[in-house]
Amino acid sequence: MIVQCWHYNEQEKIMRKFLPAVFLATVSSTVFAAASPVVPVTDYPKQNKINYQLSVSQWVNTQTAKVTVSINASLDQKSLQDIQQVIDKNLKGLANVNWRMINFTRNQSESGLESVMAVAQARIPTGQITDIRGKAKDLSKPGIKYQISDIDYSPTEAELQQALVSLRGTVYQKVKTEIDLLDKTFGNEDYYIQNIRFYSGAMPNGYANNRGNMMMKAVVADTAPSNANVSQKVQLNADVTIASTVAAD
Repeated sequence: MIVQCWHYNEQEKIMRKFLPAVFLATVSSTVFAAASPVVPVTDYPKQNKINYQLSVSQWVNTQTAKVTVSINASLDQKSLQDIQQVIDKNLKGLANVNWRMINFTRNQSESGLESVMAVAQARIPTGQITDIRGKAKDLSKPGIKYQISDIDYSPTEAELQQALVSLRGTVYQKVKTEIDLLDKTFGNEDYYIQNIRFYSGAMPNGYANNRGNMMMKAVVADTAPSNANVSQKVQLNADVTIASTVAAD
């Protein structure tokens, strides 16, 4: 019994020794938590936003046209071996430019002849398109026919992209003018561009789900005279968001 009482007394001494430290640690944690700043939601900065649309356009000039030639031939095996060289030579006769073969198929007919169908395209200066249909007809002979299937006077991709770069620059300048006006009108706020989205055509319904696609709207005549400087209208629209960060009241 004496040993047991002595053991109990020793445990009580140990508890008395460490309890103040545990208590102080608990109090310190509580005080530190109470001292941590808690910012109410209403005290965070808020944004004033202005959303509006811009539409800019310009005419893109081109002096070339994309010409598509269809070739249909029925050949024996001997003539088939040289058909590629013959077609290349005859296309150069139509216009001395860089022709690209975009389709080439061949099938054997019941008579044993090879049926060849090919399509070639090239950008040709409008001055060289004079009577190009007649030239294609003159190249045709029994067994092979050349035909102009399409003449597209639309500007090249490079010309259109250059126009889009110019139009985006116009949009940026207009937005800058808008920001300068807002800063002048509301001197206590500092406005900046938050977002610009480019798209084509008129503002569609539910446009918020369609933004982010930058394309172009083009209008071009179906036909144009030879040696013509053909123009195409390119339109670029923008959905602009301007914002300023201000302290809450």
